Amino acid sequence: MKRTLGIFACAVVAAVAVAQTGSTVIQAFAEAISSAKSLSANYTVQAVGGVSAKYSVSLAKPNKVRLESANELVVADGEKITTLLKSEGKFYTRKQSDGDARALLAGEGFTFWAGFFDANAYKSPVSRDIAGRERNGETLSGGEAVYGAKFVRYFVSPQDKIARQATVDVNAGGQKSSTVMNAREVAVNPVLTDATFTFSAPKGAVEVAEAEWNAAEFLTDLDQAKKVAAKSGKKIFADFFAEWCGPCKLLDKEVFTTAKFKALSKKYVFLRIDVDRQKSVAEAYKIEAMPTQMLLDKDGQILKSTVGYANPSAFFQWLEGTP
Repeated sequence: MKRTLGIFACAVVAAVAVAQTGSTVIQAFAEAISSAKSLSANYTVQAVGGVSAKYSVSLAKPNKVRLESANELVVADGEKITTLLKSEGKFYTRKQSDGDARALLAGEGFTFWAGFFDANAYKSPVSRDIAGRERNGETLSGGEAVYGAKFVRYFVSPQDKIARQATVDVNAGGQKSSTVMNAREVAVNPVLTDATFTFSAPKGAVEVAEAEWNAAEFLTDLDQAKKVAAKSGKKIFADFFAEWCGPCKLLDKEVFTTAKFKALSKKYVFLRIDVDRQKSVAEAYKIEAMPTQMLLDKDGQILKSTVGYANPSAFFQWLEGTP
């Protein structure tokens, strides 16, 4: 991928050059988590200089998932996926498809555990072992790797080989950011009953239909978005982004969270594609820089597109022809 259209498009460049000998620590982590039958963790994620956010994850082979953050709960029981937006008191249930369990771990805040369903999740052509660190009386082993513009250090327990800490540094398009993950509780192969993956709607929560869900939530599957568009007669608004992309985060904060944008769900099906996790989709649409936004018809054909992000006014001018 390459940098295009000025400073508001992120380039995929190496954050730091490290020896290409390969990290045995990261390899051990990948093997341990991919071979586990179940896993649960409570942890925090904090951007340096920001507020710490709490997360929890419960996973079971072959395809059961429970993810929770302050704003959202996602439960996949192997047959269906239910997503609850806590602040809005709305939930939506859809059929679970092959690959959904892996796709759910591509969401922001959950990628640290992506290797549970994807044995290749941590592979990098540039990685090495590094010095460990002390944590709660235990010496964690260290490994670092480069993933495009993202430079990640994993600190792994010598007992079960699962990461207890991770730091993510990004240097893209002249913008730098750092994030730290701290796992407070991790259990490998715990006994997880069906109750763990059973969704119980909280009091007052309202179930919404598939066509209405986009008022509050982006879809992450292109085929599903096309099906919803075909049923509802809407066009598809697609945002191609990367976790490490600063302008992508700004677009999310300044546009996607606004009532003005959410009101457009009456006209559009909202779709977000993580280019690092859905490479085949990104390649099919020839994505070269992030963020890229597209307007698609119900068959996924491009109606118009733009690259980069300047400000909300420019975004709405492009999408709707209004400032």
